[in-house]
Amino acid sequence: MTTTTPSVQLVSDLVARIPEFRDAFESHVFSQGVVLPHVFFWDVVQGTVQSYLGDASAAPEPPSIGPQPAPEPPEPPAIGPQPAPEPPAPPLSGPPPLSGPPSLRLPSPTPPVPGPPSPRLPSPTPPVPGPSAPWRRTLDFLEEQSCRGVLGIDEVIVTSFLNDLPYPHEPGHAIVRELGPVMAARFRRIRPGG
Repeated sequence: MTTTTPSVQLVSDLVARIPEFRDAFESHVFSQGVVLPHVFFWDVVQGTVQSYLGDASAAPEPPSIGPQPAPEPPEPPAIGPQPAPEPPAPPLSGPPPLSGPPSLRLPSPTPPVPGPPSPRLPSPTPPVPGPSAPWRRTLDFLEEQSCRGVLGIDEVIVTSFLNDLPYPHEPGHAIVRELGPVMAARFRRIRPGG
């Protein structure tokens, strides 16, 4: 009998509730061999912030106050003889099209048939219709989970979600103003400077 830890169940429930994370989840399981919640949540943070930045209804970023990092200096030009550039690689889309009468042409390859969905997850729920963007649904889901007071869940949300949200000088930092009351209080505790 295998027991699912609360943090692994959190990942499973998140992917079932926000199907936009399914591809990232399947890639994660393929590359890691198992579900590593803290590792997977890096993808959750990145996807949530990208969704937030791409959502037309998101609040605009406030102007930054205080010192800004200096821009990177341009790379100096190379001195001396340079190697010749490599020729472009041929496209990976298969053999070149054949010319001649259609009866002599080879049929195009049949696209692979996708297999059954991963047995590790319940069937995905359809995306919520209307203005509910993935970033909003993710924050709502994580707020609900934060209210439960389950140690394994709280560790993942605080350590690998809240702590990895953008800093004030990074794009998407305004998402922290969208956190629910429980996550906002935890965020202020771990990152009082934003």
